[in-house]
Amino acid sequence: MSIDWVFTILGGACTVTFLYGLVKMNRMLILNALFYYSFLPIIGESMGYLQTKSTHHILFIGLFLCQLILTTLKFEKIDDTVTLFSKFAVRAIGCFIVINALAAGLVLGKIVQVSMIYGVYHLIIAVGLLGPLTKRLKLSRK
Repeated sequence: MSIDWVFTILGGACTVTFLYGLVKMNRMLILNALFYYSFLPIIGESMGYLQTKSTHHILFIGLFLCQLILTTLKFEKIDDTVTLFSKFAVRAIGCFIVINALAAGLVLGKIVQVSMIYGVYHLIIAVGLLGPLTKRLKLSRK
């Protein structure tokens, strides 16, 4: 089994878990799926950097490290209606959307030479987070 299949299967599993979390409106499922998903681009970009020494790999390692760190911030004991939390959540979700939309655009636009399925995974995540973002925007305005 090639490494592409491993990344495709793991990425698909994380994306399905993410979608299930959206359907169930379960913040922890969504964050855990994004947490584990973040490792895949970090590993893939690290492998790419070792092969090509191109600096764009470092940029994406940094972006997905940021996503990884943001997903570890668990606010289980904070009321979702607290304005400060909602404003922070809007910014965090916005970061997730930007990171994944950028990755999707580069992959689907064939600017980086990886399998198109990875771009689809990033696109699903970016679009899927638009719902939680609008919900948080409504809460943060109250």
